[in-house]
Parts: sequence; C-alpha cells; structure tokens
Amino acid sequence: MPIHPFIVHFVVASVTISMLFDLVGVVTRKREYERFGFILLILSGVSVILAIVSGLVEENSIEIPAEAISTFEAHETIAFITAILILIQMLWRIGIKNKLQGNMRILFMIMVVAGLISVYIGAYLGGQLVYRYGTGIRTVEPLSGEQAPESPINKKLSEDYLFFPEEDSLNGK
Repeated sequence: MPIHPFIVHFVVASVTISMLFDLVGVVTRKREYERFGFILLILSGVSVILAIVSGLVEENSIEIPAEAISTFEAHETIAFITAILILIQMLWRIGIKNKLQGNMRILFMIMVVAGLISVYIGAYLGGQLVYRYGTGIRTVEPLSGEQAPESPINKKLSEDYLFFPEEDSLNGK
C-alpha cells in the first residue's frame, strides 16, 4: 500500500499551521506563537523529506499515463523546491536560535509564504495526477466478469461532467 498520499497531508497541514503561528507571532510579537511555529516547521522539514523519499520510491511502482508525464515532472520539481525552501527556513531558525528580529522577520515571512505557495502548487499538481489522470489508482474488474451496475452517483457525475468542466468549454461544447 502506498504511503506517499498519507504523508503529503502532513506536509500541507504542518507548513500551513506553522506559517499561521509565525504570522500571529510576528504581528503580536508574542514569542510563544513563534516557538510553536518553529516546532511545526521542524515537523514540516521531517515530513517533506519523508514525502519526497516515499514519492521517489513509489514512482517506480505506478503507471504514469503519457499525458500526465509533464504534470508528474512538474510535481516532482516543485516538491524539491518546497523541500529546499522548508529546510532553509528550518536551518535558518536553528542557526539564529529561533530569535526572529527586525527586518529578519519580514524576510523570513516572505520565505515562509514562498514555501507555502510551493506546497500548495505541489498539492494541486499531485491532485491533478490522481483525480485527472488516475495516476497510482488501481482499477478493479467486477468479479463475475460482467459489467458492474452503474450507480446513480456515477451516472449523475458523468452527466454533469463535474470534475473538469473547462475541458468541455475547450472542445466547444
């Protein structure tokens, strides 16, 4: 069973919450918020490394559709950029003993926002790989070899073309 999809949620959550605590700490100048943001930043650093390692290991065990290769490569590239940004932030905070002062706070928050944007772009691309291209999704044939009955939910979704309506407008429909 793949663990990459499980781990990536920790990256998104820990980076987001870390940024929120850092932002509150910078605005209120209360160190306890910055301390908690720092702890979450360390969790972010660990989880982003685990996400990248699991993604690299699992990429060899999944089939990537030809039309998804460019999205996959962009997802992989943005993951490395995200890891670099998070690890720089983490090492910076360790190096200054978690004491953000003056203009350093502003520069650090700019880097935090860049890391957060990077995480969200990577998450979006990962979602595209799974939900648009079916990457890593194992399909199951009906046991009897007959056509599985169509559920009312699937029929409604396919009729409304809910997931990717922009494709409909691109095809002139």
